[in-house]
Amino acid sequence: MLPDIKTIIEYAAMAPSAHNTQPWKFKVQGHFIKLIPDYSKVLPVSDADHHELFISLGCALENLVIASSQLGHNSNIMYDLTDGAEEILIHLFEDGLISGHRLFESIPERHVNRSNFLNAEIPIEALQQLHKVSASDNVSVSMIINKDLKHKVAELLKKAAFVQFKRKEYKKELLHWIRFNEKAALNHKDGLRYASMGLPEVNPVIGDFLFTHFATPGGEAKKAELLADESPALVVFAAAENSKKNWISLGRSFERFALAATRYGIAHAHMNMICEEAELRNELKQMIGIKEEPLLLIRIGYSDKIMPSSYRHEINELVEETL
Repeated sequence: MLPDIKTIIEYAAMAPSAHNTQPWKFKVQGHFIKLIPDYSKVLPVSDADHHELFISLGCALENLVIASSQLGHNSNIMYDLTDGAEEILIHLFEDGLISGHRLFESIPERHVNRSNFLNAEIPIEALQQLHKVSASDNVSVSMIINKDLKHKVAELLKKAAFVQFKRKEYKKELLHWIRFNEKAALNHKDGLRYASMGLPEVNPVIGDFLFTHFATPGGEAKKAELLADESPALVVFAAAENSKKNWISLGRSFERFALAATRYGIAHAHMNMICEEAELRNELKQMIGIKEEPLLLIRIGYSDKIMPSSYRHEINELVEETL
């Protein structure tokens, strides 16, 4: 096994995932790493077709490739996406030409910031650079800065949030991944850490009660609408077609975007409810005038609040070494 492989995997595992489920496992054999989905971390209500799971794998894959480059390795990627036996095989090798990667330092710094963003425009030059770094043949990236269009998308997001929070199954699934105090966050090392959500620390029993009874469809919908409407820009990532490989490509594209945004001091947060509802996703598609399938919606802007990141599993829990 290459001496750098576990370090490379540590960086890969810093990738974002829906509800911070960290739905991945790594198998190591010599100079090869297998990145495979962990189906024990699925979200059957909000991600029934598993597209968010494979987007998360794409984010982890992009981190892995960037970290490999930084540590002097090139990578050859092979896909086997057969149902029930999916794996991404990465062969690491040295070619003497690798001199590091400019996004590498952003990997441990990148995290979702769920605070209200400041009323400050993002320079067009920065938006252009973010668009350029996230470019991909089978992924489109749409920047929404026009106030009228942004407001329409925010209204659609309000509708999506209301639909989701009205479902008991959705609230139960989300509640399962919320960690209401530091003890719970450290015990699980996954899920949504209370501090990263801007919530006060409470006993999990009290947290469950408050969320169940006071996170109402109307309240959560209005909150989502305001967060989107008041953000300087919304960004939609869309796949050319719905397939596992395209979902992975979209995740890689988004991760480059998020790392570059971090480098420029631009915060980001997921607002993905529309993309989780097929009917509303189609409305979004028509609204912003794209042919591709919108699968990821984020808001970006500047923040003066430091929001801590959620915890990650220890690397030994994620890696299996084979002879």
